[in-house]
Amino acid sequence: MAQAGLHGIAGLYLAQSKPNLEGQFRYGLLLGALIPDVDFFPLALLYFFNSKLALSMHRSFTHSLLAVIVVTAFFLLKDKSKSGKSFAWGLGAGMLLHIIMDIAVWFSGVDILWPLGAFGLQSKIHLWANVAINPLLPKLMGALDYLFFGLYYIYLGSLAKRHGTDAQMLPFLRRATLLQWTFLVVFLALMFVLSPSLFDIAHYAMFIPIFFPLCLYITVKMRKTITCEQLDISHAA
Repeated sequence: MAQAGLHGIAGLYLAQSKPNLEGQFRYGLLLGALIPDVDFFPLALLYFFNSKLALSMHRSFTHSLLAVIVVTAFFLLKDKSKSGKSFAWGLGAGMLLHIIMDIAVWFSGVDILWPLGAFGLQSKIHLWANVAINPLLPKLMGALDYLFFGLYYIYLGSLAKRHGTDAQMLPFLRRATLLQWTFLVVFLALMFVLSPSLFDIAHYAMFIPIFFPLCLYITVKMRKTITCEQLDISHAA
């Protein structure tokens, strides 16, 4: 499963852990930790018909070193100002963070050297290839998507309160978090009654068109909280 909320938590933690980081680097780092999963969108319909095939195509180009290079270079060339370059390097660092996390926890591997596999070369890193996975575990990870989304929103909300930023987003964050907890309970129950294929269909029907876009929307809307230079003051205190 995607675990986008977990990627968001990790990216946000790293972005806020170093008080000397430039604000645009922080913002780029967090976005970079999320955007490799945008390949869900072009694959969306395929998930409803053949989730296994869709998952085999997921974590390819957007999770490759080539994508990191292309995206970073694009934004470096697009905006050559200091803040623009800082954002671009942060974006690249966040994408690398996402890839490393997926290599560690994703059971189907990551095509980090895409497209070399098309030429018969080894391009995928799969640490779990020889490990027997309990059929319930992928379902559990799917259900936990909603837990991590909720924790990510709580984290963003706590930072907004600390910095005095994005106060208008706090009620929305509370509602979004409650929604995630509700779906967490629902999918924890469904994992015991649905087959893996039906569970994937139900999960991705919620995740791809609703909850992942919602996560991206909230991240963009709370840019002031993420880039807030007041972090230096709070750490100094």
